[in-house]
Amino acid sequence: EAPLTPTSRKAGPELLSPTEYWPSDDPEIIKLAAEITATCSTPQQKIDAILKWLQPGNNITFTETLTSARAGVKNVLSQKFGQAWDFSDCFVTLARASKVPSRQVCGWFFSQNAHVWAEVLYESAGWKQVDPTSGGAIECGI
Repeated sequence: EAPLTPTSRKAGPELLSPTEYWPSDDPEIIKLAAEITATCSTPQQKIDAILKWLQPGNNITFTETLTSARAGVKNVLSQKFGQAWDFSDCFVTLARASKVPSRQVCGWFFSQNAHVWAEVLYESAGWKQVDPTSGGAIECGI
């Protein structure tokens, strides 16, 4: 499991609110998030359920074919395919719609490939990295 990056940060509106790229207040997104997390009672259970739902090939297919730099969550959910950035956008949107504080991270993965993943905030504990493109925790401890 990915280690936590310690922080005393609290989850403010900037980690829970919708944005142009993360439409977590959209009624269809709220409904989907509620369906995915229906049996969940803790933030960790919600995170696990969202990651399982996003596991490439379950509901969305990962593609390396460049269709756009960032397709948009609603487009990705309807077309059922996307790239790493799209999976991360979907994760952050669904997490925020489920009241789980989250943010996106972009960088160099394993020092060679540009990649986009996410982090969730566990208040009083820290940030935990998750990679929606691989369906779970980032094992390299970045």
